[in-house]
Amino acid sequence: MHDQVDAAREALGQQLAQMTDTLVMMARQRFADAAAQVQAALRTAAERAASSAAEAQLREAALAGREAALQHALNLLDGAEPPP
Repeated sequence: MHDQVDAAREALGQQLAQMTDTLVMMARQRFADAAAQVQAALRTAAERAASSAAEAQLREAALAGREAALQHALNLLDGAEPPP
């Protein structure tokens, strides 16, 4: 009877060890997946921020060009002679 109890304890110990190993492996995989998702989100946020800054610079350059054109037109109008 004692041998059967020892065998059952050993079998349960092996099952517990296997289950623990499986649980640790699953936890590591979930952590790795979550870390990869966070890294991807941070990369996406950085790309969007850079894109937004570049777009803002392009819009500002376009507006500056329009402002220069309007200023030039005003200067031409200021220099024009009034109609007779």
